[in-house]
Amino acid sequence: MKNNKTVTRKEFLTSSAKQIFGFFAGIFSETLDDIENTFPDRIRPPGAIPEDEFLSKCTHCGKCVKACQYSAIKLLDQIGSLDFGTPVINIGGNYCRFCSDQPCSVACDSSALVFQPDKIEKIGTAVISGESCLRMQQISCIACSVACPGKFNAIRFSQPTLPPVISVEKCSGCGACVAVCNASPVAIKIIKKN
Repeated sequence: MKNNKTVTRKEFLTSSAKQIFGFFAGIFSETLDDIENTFPDRIRPPGAIPEDEFLSKCTHCGKCVKACQYSAIKLLDQIGSLDFGTPVINIGGNYCRFCSDQPCSVACDSSALVFQPDKIEKIGTAVISGESCLRMQQISCIACSVACPGKFNAIRFSQPTLPPVISVEKCSGCGACVAVCNASPVAIKIIKKN
């Protein structure tokens, strides 16, 4: 026997709203830290405040991008992401020079980036993929070590046919090593600071 109960418009809308709310509650039940860890390649410019505060303060104005004379900052262009239009370091395209006058932070009116004079901030850490590194293919390459700024000197070689070793303490996450890596796929990536 078939149930011919008629559903009112109100009941239909209420039921639909509960299902939609339940769906989105499941997606967004993660904390912002969990979301941040889902995208470890999103490296914020120097002076960035903690991610949850950063996302609430950043106005997506792009002033930090314009202030960077090295084009090391870009706005995220992944439509639909929670942080669409927010600034990140253009890893692979360029790298952060940690300018002493921090024009990116100075340009930020919202305090999502905070100017910290005389402080070289760690924005991430380089990680080597041994499989991709040219040295594993018996090709003599020291490009990443040469590119690593002298003030950090975070990359060293222990043996001629092994990938370099990254000093986690010294590495700032600037991305210079990624920008010059000749391996395909690139053997180095920058992950967020812990």
